[in-house]
Amino acid sequence: MISDAFFKLRRQLLLALVPIVLDLFGFLVGLALYGFPGGSKFTLKLTLAIGLPSVSSLLDRQFMPGGIQFNFGESTPLAVILLFVLFMILSAFFQGGFISLLHKAAEDRRISIEQFFKGAVHYFARFFVLQLLIMLVFLVAGSLFLITLGLIGGLLFLVIFLWLRILFVYLEFTIVTDDLTLAASFGQARHYFRRRLPETAFIIVAMIAVGTLFSMVINALWFPLLFLILLIAYDYVAAGLQLALMLSLLRIRG
Repeated sequence: MISDAFFKLRRQLLLALVPIVLDLFGFLVGLALYGFPGGSKFTLKLTLAIGLPSVSSLLDRQFMPGGIQFNFGESTPLAVILLFVLFMILSAFFQGGFISLLHKAAEDRRISIEQFFKGAVHYFARFFVLQLLIMLVFLVAGSLFLITLGLIGGLLFLVIFLWLRILFVYLEFTIVTDDLTLAASFGQARHYFRRRLPETAFIIVAMIAVGTLFSMVINALWFPLLFLILLIAYDYVAAGLQLALMLSLLRIRG
């Protein structure tokens, strides 16, 4: 299924261009605000991002405005916070468009910029609310685990979040493929996961492994030019794995 997905991706390169364009924009904004901060470091990060890939989820530093850990700064906090909100809006917009293209590409239909914008507008509100919900969980639940249990609590929260992320791995896709409300998508996504294929587990493991590997390399080899090369490589590979996951969902739906 993964090989089939990458075969389709080679014929539908717009799928990879969407996350690459947004990440390049985020990189330029981060570069303008902070330069290229920090140095090389060893990072072991387990991530499972569904839908629009972003290299910002792999970084172990506050740099790109697409990440939850974005540095809000000290000198111009209001401007940076507004910029962060702008990137949340862009991310929700791109998410709807990207998953709409995934759906069409998985069904062997041609994709286009027009289809991207149509899906982006149609699903924007649902993905924006979902982003706010995930951020709220991170800020509130994550803080509670850290305050009450310290470092162990933080690690426990990440394990629980990853477990829930796997249980609802089809959530974002279900919003688009079934055109459901956010509330209804949770139940339907759980239903699809119960009917998962043997390939589903392999795709999830591949997604986590690829994210972990790229995170280690990007953070260890912290140079601007290499970062750009790895950004493009990650977004391309991650887009192929997202397409494989969409193929598995379509097979489950019959």
